Amino acid sequence: MVYVIDREGEIYPIEEQVTIGRSRENDIVIKNVYTSRKHALIYKKDEGYLVKDLGSKYGTYVNGERVMEKELKEGDRIRIGTEVLLFSSKPLRIEKDEKPITDALNILHTIPSDPVIDEIKELLGRGVKNFRKLENEKWKYQLLYEISRMSMDSSEDEVVKLVLRRMIEKLNAEFGVILLVDENLGMRFLTSIEREGNPVAERVSRTIATEVFHSGEPVLIEDAMSDKKWSVIDSVKDLKLRSVLCVPLKHENRVVGAIYLENRKLAGLFTEKELSLVDSITGEISNLIMESRRITYMKQMHRSIISSLREKYDFSQIVGSSPSLMEVLEKTGKVIASDCPVLITGESGTGKELIARAIHYNSKRAPFPFVAVNCAAIPENLIEGELFGYRKGSFTGAVRDYPGKIKEASKGTIFLDEISELPLHLQGKLLRVLQFGEITPIGGSAEKVDVRFIAATNTNLKELVDTNRFRRDLYYRINVVEIELPPLRERKEDIPHLVKHFIKKYSEQYGKRCKRISKASLVALMNYDFPGNIRELENIVERGVLFSDGEVVHLPDFEDFHGSTLKEVSAHIQKKSRKSDPRRAFIIQTLEENKWNISASAKALGISRRHLYRLMKQMEIKKGEE
Repeated sequence: MVYVIDREGEIYPIEEQVTIGRSRENDIVIKNVYTSRKHALIYKKDEGYLVKDLGSKYGTYVNGERVMEKELKEGDRIRIGTEVLLFSSKPLRIEKDEKPITDALNILHTIPSDPVIDEIKELLGRGVKNFRKLENEKWKYQLLYEISRMSMDSSEDEVVKLVLRRMIEKLNAEFGVILLVDENLGMRFLTSIEREGNPVAERVSRTIATEVFHSGEPVLIEDAMSDKKWSVIDSVKDLKLRSVLCVPLKHENRVVGAIYLENRKLAGLFTEKELSLVDSITGEISNLIMESRRITYMKQMHRSIISSLREKYDFSQIVGSSPSLMEVLEKTGKVIASDCPVLITGESGTGKELIARAIHYNSKRAPFPFVAVNCAAIPENLIEGELFGYRKGSFTGAVRDYPGKIKEASKGTIFLDEISELPLHLQGKLLRVLQFGEITPIGGSAEKVDVRFIAATNTNLKELVDTNRFRRDLYYRINVVEIELPPLRERKEDIPHLVKHFIKKYSEQYGKRCKRISKASLVALMNYDFPGNIRELENIVERGVLFSDGEVVHLPDFEDFHGSTLKEVSAHIQKKSRKSDPRRAFIIQTLEENKWNISASAKALGISRRHLYRLMKQMEIKKGEE
């Protein structure tokens, strides 16, 4: 099979013969006034091909010489009317931007040869070669640019379809597919398209693809139907393959797939040049596919994590059925869809952060960060940088930029626990974030931030406002919706449900067989007022599970007081709990090491003086106590 190529790059294969003329009946139609209806014939004779004029008015020319019949050679230019056809044993491609050069060569070939004309032909010929090399580089980087412009949300399928479409256009292939290697060196179709860009039946020569997978080397076949090695392969015969190019995709020296291109009409379409072009970009494509798969995996993992967090912080996971709790959950459900600030109030241990997380993980902000900050746990001189961030060099020790917790929560939710402990001079700065949606890092300039605020406190903020210890304007800004959590003593009907939940949780965690609590212990718990609320109940049950050997959990400290008054039980447990609290012992030890100097002890503990005083009051720590 041979080919003639017109100036537009259209390729016409010739097996036995083709007719050329103005009439539509011809195999090659040339519509211009200098072309006869039936102008010329190109036909096969023995091992060669001849062109024959069919009595045309304006004649048929080969390399500028008018002929009636002439044997054709590689590279001959046949002029019919104003059209010039290139005769070739291979289906050469002509780039659109290359056309002016090839047109000039075609014109020169119609002029009788002389030394000057020959030199110009040689220069233009070299120009075509260099042009094609530059065009290939240009195409490669244009493709990479197109890929880089695709959104991060683009699927792996969209990216590889773009790659295939551009390769099919560039190499004049009919069909392309990207294959991936499975665990057993078998193949899996990633995507496949035909020249028009439509998906097609996934039929390729598995024999060819498998050889590439095993050898790691490309396979280039100019004419599979006449090739001694490949023409006997069943898939080649069934598919009537002509031009085939299959190039391995490698990642970290391991074959992960292959690019497979074919044309079932034209032989000799792919050469070493086409192989070199495809091979030059396989590294980028392999990395692209692996990165796309990694991103897809990470997105799946992220969705899985969000799903598990939704389940964990779903309202159905908040244990209890008391009317007061149902009222809280109903109110919480109404604020989920909005971005309004929420203030959660309630005693310590009532589950304020649990409600905050439930709001976040059930809202549209769930895919983004939930950042919790305990304002009471950060020293006063550090809290501004911790919340708002700072720029490198803005103060001694600022060796790098730090975005701050508010910026880290971008597009998500920031939870400010113990907001009453926020210093007054920073409350104004926080107010600006809430009002204008911008933060100003230490040593930096204002920048926009999109974040939802949820705050919590176990103190009466209104009293702090009335005594000028909390800004009134900030109070009203964060208190758009207030959710007040009832203490456990006001929802005692939930205690049996909570106990059951904690027994199950810690039995699984510690590998215990515990299934229920003893009746005496449950009665005692129901008579206890739980100053530490749910957190205290959880600690009590955890301790009971840890020291239980059977299916029933016993709480000796509580059973000893079975039948006693609520006041007696509470006083005993509180006193015993406080005395055994390891935090209390650590604070006393720190105070003793600093000779009971409050400022020095607070600094050593990394907390404010006010926070230390509050802890000492809660834990009944007095000077000189062991």
